[in-house]
Amino acid sequence: MRVGAAVCAGAAIIAALAGIGSVGLALPAPDAARERRVDDAASGPLVTVDGQGVTVDARDAELSDVLSRLAQRVGFRLSITGRLGLVTAAFTRASVEEALQQLVRDHDLMLVYRAPAGTDERPRLLQVDVFAGTPRWGVGLTGAARTTVLAEIAQLVAAPDREYAIRRLTQLIGAVDPAIRARTAWALGRLGGPQAALSLAAATRDQSPDVRAQAAYALGNAQAARAIPALGDLLLHDPDVRVRRAAARMLGSIPDAAATSVLTAAAQDHDAWVRRDVAAALRRHGVVVAP
Repeated sequence: MRVGAAVCAGAAIIAALAGIGSVGLALPAPDAARERRVDDAASGPLVTVDGQGVTVDARDAELSDVLSRLAQRVGFRLSITGRLGLVTAAFTRASVEEALQQLVRDHDLMLVYRAPAGTDERPRLLQVDVFAGTPRWGVGLTGAARTTVLAEIAQLVAAPDREYAIRRLTQLIGAVDPAIRARTAWALGRLGGPQAALSLAAATRDQSPDVRAQAAYALGNAQAARAIPALGDLLLHDPDVRVRRAAARMLGSIPDAAATSVLTAAAQDHDAWVRRDVAAALRRHGVVVAP
């Protein structure tokens, strides 16, 4: 399953989500109507939404039916493309997003949110789109779809729920499109934290040089001295000049003897541009390299 999300102040933005379909309408204010069951268990899948969250009890039920009931209770627009098949699921007290992820396991999901303009209110879910059996995350993304996901990433950096943002970005770092992976690395560097650092460390081994270079910048910003081993490995061993230059620049910004040692070891790099960046980084450490 692939999920994504987008948030925009005063306007809706659609974002591709791993394993989640697009989402519509803003969440309605809690009221008594939201607390009642959509139907009795005997007549079909149970779907309730109340102050404790979402409860679902479905046994070999049509997934489209379960999602329709959830959309009715929460108040978002629902669009389904293709046949989703049957689902068996039982959980209580889940958030709407968690409920969608548990239900839509083998399909793709997109969510659309709206943040009221001029307020600090949490964005509301507007629309959910579910696509049956689409291929791996990011395969065949059109230019418009890529733009949408990149917009989502920018919104996640400023999202009030930092834990949610990092969790979603950790999913997006596995996207097939290298442009999305690179932008996700940038966003993780901005947010920082242990989980972000783990994802960025893995991204330094990405097959795309652009992603590795962005991961080097982001990891240096997020972890500083703790990033020296990973940055040093990139500087000394990465085959791409852009990656080695990025690592050199970040090591130059870390006032640590270990960083100085790695830079000194790279002073004779076979590429002139890398040698120039290493020399500049060493000067920031108070070391002058002879031309």
